[in-house]
Amino acid sequence: VNLREACYYTTLYQLKGKRVIRVQIVELSHKSLNSGDVFLIDADLQLIQWNGRSSSRMERAKALDLTVRLRDERMNRCKANIIIIDEGKETEEFWNILGGKGPISDAKSGGSDEEWENRALKDNKLYTINEDFSITLVDTKGCHFHSEML
Repeated sequence: VNLREACYYTTLYQLKGKRVIRVQIVELSHKSLNSGDVFLIDADLQLIQWNGRSSSRMERAKALDLTVRLRDERMNRCKANIIIIDEGKETEEFWNILGGKGPISDAKSGGSDEEWENRALKDNKLYTINEDFSITLVDTKGCHFHSEML
């Protein structure tokens, strides 16, 4: 069963990071874009990867990986097209999906990738559910999650 068949919403994902690329859903608007990151518009039949001028090779590669996974997820019901757009080469359709054309923030306004990763490490929490169904917070010692913690 594919849950996407029941209801669908266009979504804008931001991909950001230096060593560990993280994905988050952001507002579907030109105001969310910045030159330092990669963004992915999931418009069901179209998957549009937008590469900011100053985005890293790692961010672009992770975005392409996510784009292909999203396309493959819905292959049983439709064939989604993948479109890759570099900053400055946006189409009218791209702007229409975002709700209208507008200025793109510079890379600095998106914040540094290092600060982003450090904040994500602090904000992420791992919990264990015990046999008695109580919940325990796992001390990750400020490290990235890995399979040995499971």
